[in-house]
Amino acid sequence: MTGAGAASVAWAPETSYLGGTATDPTYREPGSNIQVEDAELSRNLLEIYAPNDPETQALLAQNLEGQLSISWILTNDEFHRLIFNDGNTGFTSGLANSAEVYLGVDYSSATTERQLKGWAPASVQIQYNGPTETVRVTVTGAYGDEVKNTSLTAGTISKTGDEVPGHGASLTINGVAMTKLQSATLSFENISRLQLGPSQKPVDAVTGNVSTSVDITSIYDGPEQYSLALGSSGATSVQQDVGEVSASLTFDVAGSEVASYDIAGVAPDTYNWQDLVNPDNDLQESVNFLGHSVTGSDPAV
Repeated sequence: MTGAGAASVAWAPETSYLGGTATDPTYREPGSNIQVEDAELSRNLLEIYAPNDPETQALLAQNLEGQLSISWILTNDEFHRLIFNDGNTGFTSGLANSAEVYLGVDYSSATTERQLKGWAPASVQIQYNGPTETVRVTVTGAYGDEVKNTSLTAGTISKTGDEVPGHGASLTINGVAMTKLQSATLSFENISRLQLGPSQKPVDAVTGNVSTSVDITSIYDGPEQYSLALGSSGATSVQQDVGEVSASLTFDVAGSEVASYDIAGVAPDTYNWQDLVNPDNDLQESVNFLGHSVTGSDPAV
């Protein structure tokens, strides 16, 4: 039986895929109010059959597959060391970043720690859900190996920063501040993929076809975003193409920046109105922006 306060979560970067961490690494806690949403090990068992027996004869373990998803309240930008493979601030071709993750629990008579190796984040969401909720980060990806430990690996875990409240978020699109922003989700998909070979475990993690999007809802306060969806700033009719503009998303605590994201080019993919005829709610516009060329804040600064 386990109870509150019995868990431990930490991560440390690998020096190479499944190559272990540096000597005496910095073990980091992702943030506050951590939720390990999924930590699944799959052995991909193959059922072996015989033509003269209706039941399975044996089970064969095939390639190992692990999936890990963790979410937390944003307190710092140290997780940029996990997701950005170009100086911890952007994406580039080549090898993807990977880490070891340590999931521990003290149960009634002992300790069990799952040491997950080769975790390569594949998707990330940074979510603002209004001024009354904290900003939350979710990182999901595959891992390639794991070990069971009977004691916690991370003796000292680094915990830095304060929780970012909803009123600490700010979004600017094409130089226009979204002052009535209701929700915003910055997503990175296909950050990495694992390369397989003639072995049970993955061989490497490389950069994927990274896709960036920003999904927003805002109380309608003018036609700026509508015009962008028509094709360009100030447009009044549908244009043949949709122009790109810049966007910037920043999170701070009491005026001190915690994390930021500058996107060189975004363009509306879909645009929607909600609650136009609803006396109990304000008219809201929902926009899905696709983007590229992201620069995140530097965790080393």
